[in-house]
Amino acid sequence: MKRKINKKKSSQTKFNMSLQPGVSSTKTSSILLAHATRQASPVDTQADDLSKRLLFANGARDQGHLDIAENAYLDTLKKYPRDAKALLLYGLLLNFREKFSEALRVLKKANKILPKQPEICNALAHSFKSMGRTQDAFKIYNTAIDVAPDYAPTYVNMGILYRQIGNFEEATACFKRAIDIAPSTPEAWNGFSRSQKFKKLPDKLEALESIANSSKLSSIQKKHAYFALAKIHDDVGIYDKAFTFYAKGNMQNPTRANSTQDTAYMHQIANEFNPLSMPNMPRAQSGDASPIPLFVLGMPRSGTTLVEQILATHEDVEWGGELHYFTGITSNFQHYTTEKNGKYPQSVTRLTPDGITKIRRDFFKQFNSMRSDRNPSALMITDKTPLNFLYIGLIALAFPEARIINCQRDPMDNGLSIFMTDFANNMPFTTDLPAIGHYIREYQKLMHHWHGLDILPILDIEYENLIYHHESECRRLINFCGLDWDERCLSFHKNERQVTTPSDWQVRQPIFDKSIDRWKNYEKDLTVLHDIVNPTTD
Repeated sequence: MKRKINKKKSSQTKFNMSLQPGVSSTKTSSILLAHATRQASPVDTQADDLSKRLLFANGARDQGHLDIAENAYLDTLKKYPRDAKALLLYGLLLNFREKFSEALRVLKKANKILPKQPEICNALAHSFKSMGRTQDAFKIYNTAIDVAPDYAPTYVNMGILYRQIGNFEEATACFKRAIDIAPSTPEAWNGFSRSQKFKKLPDKLEALESIANSSKLSSIQKKHAYFALAKIHDDVGIYDKAFTFYAKGNMQNPTRANSTQDTAYMHQIANEFNPLSMPNMPRAQSGDASPIPLFVLGMPRSGTTLVEQILATHEDVEWGGELHYFTGITSNFQHYTTEKNGKYPQSVTRLTPDGITKIRRDFFKQFNSMRSDRNPSALMITDKTPLNFLYIGLIALAFPEARIINCQRDPMDNGLSIFMTDFANNMPFTTDLPAIGHYIREYQKLMHHWHGLDILPILDIEYENLIYHHESECRRLINFCGLDWDERCLSFHKNERQVTTPSDWQVRQPIFDKSIDRWKNYEKDLTVLHDIVNPTTD
C-alpha cells in the first residue's frame, strides 16, 4: 500500500504524547510503552486520583510486574472508562504482552474518544500489524500521516511493516523520511540499516556515532544506535568496529543473563517430563477437525524463519509465525492444574484433563484470531516460536498429532548470529557470549532428552544441509509433514507473507551460503564462545 512520502508540515495535535518509534514487532510496543507516560501531558483535569492510579500502574509496569500493572490499568478504567490516556497506556501494555486482540479492542475505543491522534493511531496500527492485518495497519498509518505528517514514529513503524512484507524500497524511503524529520532518532537509523545491504559507509555516519554516545538517550535508544552502526560496518567488512558496536549495543540490555538459572530450568523440565511420569499425564483428544500443528523450533537464528517460509509456500500449510503461546500458558500454569499456585514445570504432574483440553482449544482459537486472511482449508498450521523446545512435553499432551521440526545450526555461526541480533529484552541470554554458549549446550541436552522420550515425531533439519542440498532437504521436510510435494516450496523467497522476525531480509532472497562460517570474520573475539560450545576441541 504505497504512499508518497512528502514534507508537508504537521498540524498541532491535542494529545501531546511524543512516543518514540520501534524497530520490530515486539520492540514497537516496548519503546512506545517506555515513553508514553514520561512525555505525556495530562488529558483529564480530575488530576489527583487518576494521576495516582496511573502512576502506580506505570510504576508496576516499569518494574516488570506486568500482571499487577495490567490489573491496575483495568481498575483505573472501571472508574475512568473514557480516559484516552489510560486506554492508550493499557493498550500499549497489552501489545507488549502480545495480547493483540484485547489491545485492538481497547485502542479502538481510545481512537473513538480521540480520533486521528498519531500516538493512538500508531498503537492501534501495531495491533493490526501484529495480527497480520497489514492493510488495516497501513490505513491507520496513513491516517496518522494525514494528521501529523512530521511525526517521525509513524514513518519508522510504517517502514517496519514495509520491510516485513518484503518491500525494502518503500521501507528505506520511510526510514529516510523519519531521519529527515528527526536526525537524532536511533530507531529510524536502525530500521534504515536493516532494510538494505551497504557497499560503502553512508553519509552522516559520524553523526550516528555521536548520537549513540549521547548521554541523553535511554538505554533502548543507545542499543538501536549501536546495532545500526554495527550492521553497517559488518556489511562493508570492517569487522573490528562492527564487533565493538555489537558489544556496546548488547551492554545496553537492562536485564543481565543468568546461565545458572537457565540451566536449572531446563534440567527441571527434563526431570518432570520423564518415562515414568509421562504415561500418567492427561492427553487431549486429537480426533477433531483441527489442522495438524507443525512446531518449528530450535535456538534463535538457527533457520526457523527459513523453514517456516518453505512450509508456508505449500498450498496446504497456513503459517502462524512466532505465536509465543506457551510462554503465556506457562506463566499462568495454575489455571490448568489442581494446584492453586501451580508452576511450570514443577506442576506438570498436576495437569487436569480439562486443563490440557483448554490449552489445546485456546491455541487454535488464538491462531484463528491472529489474521483475517487465514486459509480455512489448510491441512497444517505452523508455530515457529524458537523456544518452544522448552515445551515439547506439554505440546505432546495437548497435540498428540503434532510434528516437531528442530532447526540446528553450527553453534559458532548460531551463537554469533544471536549476539548480532537486536532482540527484545525478554531473552537476556542473547546479549552475552558466554551465556549464549551455555544456552546452546543446554538446548542440545534438552533436545536429546525429548528424542529419547519418543513422544512426538521430531525431524532435525541442519541449516547447512538446507543451504547446500536445498531441494533434497526441502523434499525431506515436506515428506516428514505427510504432504504431497509442491514445487513452489523451492521458490520460498517469492512468498509475500508478512515476516516479523529478524530474518525478514534473508527469507526474501534466493538461497545463499554467505551466513555459513561467518563466525570466522570475528574469530579472535569469539574464543569464549568456542571454548563453551566445543569443549573437547583444542
